Amino acid sequence: MKKHFLVLGLLAATAVPASAEGVYIFGDAGQSKFSVDFDGASLSETDTSFAFGVGYAINKTFSFEAAYRDLGGISSDDEYGESQFDMSALQASVVAAFPIGSAVNIFGRLGLAQLSYDSSYEDYEDSDYDESDSDSANKAVYGVGASYTLNENVSLRAEYNKYAEWDGLTTSAFTLGAVYSF
Repeated sequence: MKKHFLVLGLLAATAVPASAEGVYIFGDAGQSKFSVDFDGASLSETDTSFAFGVGYAINKTFSFEAAYRDLGGISSDDEYGESQFDMSALQASVVAAFPIGSAVNIFGRLGLAQLSYDSSYEDYEDSDYDESDSDSANKAVYGVGASYTLNENVSLRAEYNKYAEWDGLTTSAFTLGAVYSF
């Protein structure tokens, strides 16, 4: 499934005409954090996150963005078996930017994300106990960040995003990335 999103994103990026004013592409990488609360116990893990997407600047303040984000996963194993949990998001958001200098902007994000996960358990001794599951849900995404404009086409940005809670699971990501405007 992730390969389909990657191909779709690459096709969308290459299909954008170079003269499309207001259109931009972006990519970032950073760290995601998963926190789960269940039966009075808490588990918190971090992993690598990356995203790519396309945006359209409606004006100097508001933009619309669509992106695919790999939020990473959690894996654990012991003498009995191995567990794996991977999560991703396909998201659409409105971004509002506010200049605080000639090259620096701060921005906020509000949108909707289709969060998806795949989980599996492999029992080392008895494959009858092997399990796998996947699910998805639409949840809110919001975030804040800052960008620095290098030239008329290239900007750098740092961002923190948080996804709404899903069955006791909270997810967030801190990333650094680049934007290329056409």
